[in-house]
Amino acid sequence: MIKVSSLSHRYGDTLAVDEVSFEINSGEIVGLLGPNGAGKSTIMKILTGFLRPLEGWVELEGQNIWSRISASQAKIGYLPENNVLYEEMTVLDYLGYTAILRGVQESLLPFAIENALKKTDLAAKSNHTIGTLSKGFRQRVGVAQAILHQPKVLILDEPTNGLDPVQVQQMRRTIKGLSDNNTTVILSTHILKEVESVCDRVIVIKEGRKALDSKLVDLSAQGRFTVTVDKELEDFGTAVGPLAKFATLNFIEKNETGFQYTLTLKNEAVVSEVARLVVEAGFGLSELSKEKRDLETIFNEI
Repeated sequence: MIKVSSLSHRYGDTLAVDEVSFEINSGEIVGLLGPNGAGKSTIMKILTGFLRPLEGWVELEGQNIWSRISASQAKIGYLPENNVLYEEMTVLDYLGYTAILRGVQESLLPFAIENALKKTDLAAKSNHTIGTLSKGFRQRVGVAQAILHQPKVLILDEPTNGLDPVQVQQMRRTIKGLSDNNTTVILSTHILKEVESVCDRVIVIKEGRKALDSKLVDLSAQGRFTVTVDKELEDFGTAVGPLAKFATLNFIEKNETGFQYTLTLKNEAVVSEVARLVVEAGFGLSELSKEKRDLETIFNEI
């Protein structure tokens, strides 16, 4: 669906994006993460066709987006971080106005508006003036305008910013529902729990470069274990012999249960054999448990 190849961009002497490449399949929900100034916003502007990179290119359905920029942008929906709306208009009038700007055919306007209202659960607010709506409903209006033309790609920048817990849950359901129709969703947020709750995959940008690109299920399945033994494992390599090439041991602390380590395995299939060899080497093994690593832990490590 989307192929990003060797994107680089500068603002004066500042290298904002440095050789970033990735691919996103149809229907995926991908979280784009990184600290402030990492280059996320620049990448999102490039993906929408608003900003042309100094180097690299973006393909949408096999075509370079700048070879047919208007046709490419017609397949993209965008909710910016600062969701600017015409607050004096009703929701219905605003969506009608936006649909015309999007090039939706006049005969299809009623269906497009009804569909957007339904997917964002805004039908009950359709005749309300936007300025009278809560922040949560205004965010939903922003999403509704982004999906009026049934885009292939939906780019959301901080969609839950400023929402209360109930509104956050509603927005999550909305985003997940959009991907059910094979819409590709790219979500940029500072809230890591949002990514864990909604996304299939995460891309982390650090100092303009791609630092991580992984499915969330694969991140949690990495072979890291907590090991606790009754005395210090000074020579782990000797204890496990040839299996040492598959394992890395790092000391954590000594506490009331014993000496605690992090064991990282290249191949999880050898974990039971490693445990057996440690015991045979004369160590009392009181704990061998797989670490539960959430996205916040991984993000901090990066």
